[in-house]
Amino acid sequence: MIYTSMLLLLLIAIILLINHWNQHKGIVFLVFVILVASIRLLTFLLINVQTDFEVLALIFLHTDPLVCLIGPTLLYYFKSLIFPKMVFKPAMLLHLIPALLVCINTLPFYSVPFADKVTFVTQVVLDDSVDVDSFSPLLFSYKFQKAIPPIISISYFLFFLNYGPKLKREGNVYIKKKVSLLINRMMTILAICIIPAVLLVAYSSYQASIRANEFTFAYANIAFKNNSYFYLFTLIMPISFFLSPSLLYGETDSRNKLDRIYNDLKILLNSESGGGSKTITKSDDLDRILFFIEDSKPYLNNNFSLHDISRAINIPHVRVTNCFNKQLKISFPIYRNRLRVQYATSMLRDGAHLHMSIEGIAMKSGFKSASTFYMAFKSEYGVTPIDWIKENL
Repeated sequence: MIYTSMLLLLLIAIILLINHWNQHKGIVFLVFVILVASIRLLTFLLINVQTDFEVLALIFLHTDPLVCLIGPTLLYYFKSLIFPKMVFKPAMLLHLIPALLVCINTLPFYSVPFADKVTFVTQVVLDDSVDVDSFSPLLFSYKFQKAIPPIISISYFLFFLNYGPKLKREGNVYIKKKVSLLINRMMTILAICIIPAVLLVAYSSYQASIRANEFTFAYANIAFKNNSYFYLFTLIMPISFFLSPSLLYGETDSRNKLDRIYNDLKILLNSESGGGSKTITKSDDLDRILFFIEDSKPYLNNNFSLHDISRAINIPHVRVTNCFNKQLKISFPIYRNRLRVQYATSMLRDGAHLHMSIEGIAMKSGFKSASTFYMAFKSEYGVTPIDWIKENL
């Protein structure tokens, strides 16, 4: 029973690898996060049920550097979904600094014989008065180290809340509908898992502070030890994944409970922030239009027009125009040029400029001339294609 959540998360990781590996190698980032999270949940559970101290000694403090990598790894996973080709940049190494500091800080504990670790962990769990810093840390106390992983995870979660919408607003990256749905589901899972954890840590710290007559950060204390409800808390993450079968198995049907939860939250937030104003929801016409454009890429034809959409999916021209003007809130020519520029950008990222002229890339992207390409490109990015290449490639 103790290891149920870990076994379920291991099963989820295997299912994700089997169903997504051929289409998206970046799934390994998500699998890493799931495996590390399962170990972390097991750590909390063993501390609270006060059993299997040998197993706890194997993961206690040892896995703290890996936990610090959950946020950066999720960031790389989201980027692997959005960008077709990820390019390594030295700035990415900055995300590893917290994990590196925690690893260095814990070196004295790593060198302790295993038998001593078992004795130490047993004392820490059973006796609140035992000082966790008895194995002198190199940089900062282990009590402070306990606070680092949750702070980092919450910081990255708050960043994710702004990252995706910002990309969509700026229009610098074209997020396909399927990818957008996948990101929405992942964000919903993160919220389902993190919000209860934050409340649990807050309450635990409050209880510990009352007992100590001073503020004490704690994720486990007498209020939760030998408490059966904590076991149910560890099942939140695996259950949240099973609420979205299309995320697990790559199914095309998006009608799952997580989508409903996300849409309900979105409607609630819109209603609160927008006063009593009504929001325009996407129609079936718009879904068909977007699917046709994403699937067939008709914008690569330099004569692509609204009439082509109307004829292809048998929707009256007026309804097609209304979908762009009233629902997408963007004119068709601007939308068409944006797609063409984003396609050209993907060609540049793949190195097309190394064996093809800018004019050739413009023609491949659906523009009739290099001048219109330059104008559209600068309208999207604020710089010319040449300047963009210098800054990004």
